[in-house]
Amino acid sequence: CHMDNIHGLGRKMPWTFAAIIIAGLSLVGVPGTAGFISKWYLVSAAIEQQAWLSVAAILIGSLLAVIYIGKIIEALYFKPITESNRDVKEAPMFLLFPTWILVLANVYFGLNTVLTVGVAQQAVKIMGIVSQ
Repeated sequence: CHMDNIHGLGRKMPWTFAAIIIAGLSLVGVPGTAGFISKWYLVSAAIEQQAWLSVAAILIGSLLAVIYIGKIIEALYFKPITESNRDVKEAPMFLLFPTWILVLANVYFGLNTVLTVGVAQQAVKIMGIVSQ
């Protein structure tokens, strides 16, 4: 897949690509998304264990995700639409609906962490993992 295949499509398919951008922000670990919560706990645990290589790997992964998502945003919104994409229309509702359910769940669980953190804590107890 070449990036020039999506040039300008952010304006033609705003709902589809807004969902992709929000998912990308979660991949980066932006606060308010489930990706932030998972990265927060991973980095916190790695720091607690003084696993500095793991901390570096997680942070470098987030930095790379920023670069990748930035390139996608640039192609979608700041590049002129290609001739082959002139007739492209928004994705059908039967595809947008489940996509946006996932996007909204991502944001919901990023803001309300009671369920996800509670389940993780129960799993730790069940597995017998004890923090020293």
